[in-house]
Amino acid sequence: NIEIILVDDSSSDNTLELAQGVLKNSGRTYKIIIHEINKGICISRNDGFAAANGKYIAFIDSDDLIKNNFFSHLHKLAVENDSDIAICGFIDRYPDRDVKETVKTKKHFFENGGDLLIRVPFVYVWCCLYRRSFLKSKELKFFNGSTIGEDVEFQIKAIPRARNIIISDECLYTYVHHSNMTTVAYSKNILLVRKMGVVVELRALRYVLKQADVSAKLKKFVQYVLRPKEFIDLLKYVRQYDKTKSERAVKKRTVKKVLCNALNFYTLVKKPEVFFKSLFLILMPGLYYKIRS
Repeated sequence: NIEIILVDDSSSDNTLELAQGVLKNSGRTYKIIIHEINKGICISRNDGFAAANGKYIAFIDSDDLIKNNFFSHLHKLAVENDSDIAICGFIDRYPDRDVKETVKTKKHFFENGGDLLIRVPFVYVWCCLYRRSFLKSKELKFFNGSTIGEDVEFQIKAIPRARNIIISDECLYTYVHHSNMTTVAYSKNILLVRKMGVVVELRALRYVLKQADVSAKLKKFVQYVLRPKEFIDLLKYVRQYDKTKSERAVKKRTVKKVLCNALNFYTLVKKPEVFFKSLFLILMPGLYYKIRS
């Protein structure tokens, strides 16, 4: 049984009428939520989640496609493995080609979600099926106001707190690339997009460090590898906007403290590039940027 929840985020064409016609003849249980004003993807997803009754939930973007067995396949895997999250592969559809993508890991079952996040930095929201009680009990929601990186933030918060994550290599979701996408609209100012993305990830990583149910193994990886890496990226994007501002930033105590966390044997073994970049930024920032330019 599938419950369909359609969120009409103040559409300006006849999308709502077309959807109502399809849903009425589908024989499916459905709800329609109508926003009188555009509230964005985060509030739309949160409203849809709040209205849901099913044991599992997925977030499907309106301009994408799913295969007929998307729900049945992931639901079967989730039930068989008692999973909080089931994940499938997807197809990137460009105007001139299709590209199949799967989660880049040889291991397909993770008792602890933190182990997955260490191996794979990011998994898309829309190719996942979530146990609704898991999201509800952990009070996981999309961050209101985000326009870039809302998927990244949600997944960084959700995956480490999940248990028994199961991954399928079946490509059951098609992500359609087109000129009206939010990321395309922002791409004219790609540095701003990247900076915003790093800020979002840093906010999510701070959240992870505060959670009691996140493994000590992942917290160590976040503290010594991921946070320094994100700070390095942020300094890079700031420098491309304002060289003087980036030089002042790298001297700040809070920034140095994060970079110093990477100066240990653990980081040297796990991510040597993060170790050496942090070292150069602390000791010789001018030389670092000269080499990198």
